[in-house]
Amino acid sequence: MTAITATSQTTGHGHSTCAQFFWDKVIGQDGVVRALKHSLDSETLAHAYLFVGAQGLGKINAARAVATQLMCASGGCGNCHICKRLENNSHPDFQVLEPAGAGGYLVEQIRELNYQVQLAPAEADRKIFIIRDVDLFNVSAANAFLKTLEEPTDSTIFILLSHSQEAVLPTIRSRCQIYRFRPLNPEQAREALYEKTGISGHRADIALAANGYIVAAARDYLQSPKQQEARQVVLRAFRHLSTADDLDVLRMTREVLRAALDSVTEMRTVMDSDLLMRKELLDLVALKQLERYNERRLSAFETRQTMMVLSVFSTLLADYLRINCTGLATANRADEAVVPDDIICVDIYQDLQKLAQSRPVSAAKIAHGQERIAVARRRLARSVNVELLMEALLFDLREVIT
Repeated sequence: MTAITATSQTTGHGHSTCAQFFWDKVIGQDGVVRALKHSLDSETLAHAYLFVGAQGLGKINAARAVATQLMCASGGCGNCHICKRLENNSHPDFQVLEPAGAGGYLVEQIRELNYQVQLAPAEADRKIFIIRDVDLFNVSAANAFLKTLEEPTDSTIFILLSHSQEAVLPTIRSRCQIYRFRPLNPEQAREALYEKTGISGHRADIALAANGYIVAAARDYLQSPKQQEARQVVLRAFRHLSTADDLDVLRMTREVLRAALDSVTEMRTVMDSDLLMRKELLDLVALKQLERYNERRLSAFETRQTMMVLSVFSTLLADYLRINCTGLATANRADEAVVPDDIICVDIYQDLQKLAQSRPVSAAKIAHGQERIAVARRRLARSVNVELLMEALLFDLREVIT
């Protein structure tokens, strides 16, 4: 399939300066960006792509960058009515699909998609379909989509998004060109966060560590007092965990989860206000779709906030280990306010130092605690009772540091 190349002023690298407006939103994925730009410039685009990687790594931004560079006459200027409509999902030849069912995609959705594919583009030279969470295709939905994927029209491009390649049905992924979005290493994440927010140093390290070094999540954290307060609640729980009785642990669990979910309530309020404003502009079907989309976003955000709690506990254990293993717990420091560079939780450093001094813990026990956190992460990805999961983890961590 051929691609429309940009016609606006280009840089020394041959890429449109206007298109860069959108590509710059894809952080830390230089290999993917280079490969996609090469396909665009050399007019060798495939008819179907599969972008795989964790949430927040830029998959949807890369998909939008491809669409805008193809469909905007200036190669993705970000200012014209075409770019604005693409960004707002209101262009007739550009669609972003979300699962409509509680458990994933409905067959009726895919049949409607197949019908839309057969129609000629309304305004542009091609139609572009972005399908999010393609791992939520069940067998019936996948079979309904398969023929269209195997025999697409010449004017159609599919960009499928998934958290992992293995979660996508083999019949789907075998017909796509696959691009893997890799997690950023800490140094890359720091640089990217600084570019986005101007924040560096310990504040940046705390935000990134609490959010698995996902830059978008760290940026949201820095803008949310509720999320920052949730981290403080986790720190307070860890301070007192070694001397807590069973009832204390249960109380701490509720406090930690309540604090983590406060930001979810905040997000729901914002969404409800936005829905109220749009009510008069959307028909009933579009309104229902938006409500379902918001519920999925809230569910994903709730999981992310619980993951943040796990990440903070993991970082605390790592700092505890550094203090134990480097002799900082017993060191007679001239200035106790000086915090070593490799400590992340600087705001609790002296408490950790005193805790490690009174309760030294072996590296093996810390490793066991990290393994329990890893198990909790895996279980959180499935349908579990979050309160029971967190209770079990806090009891495990109490054993580690007692």
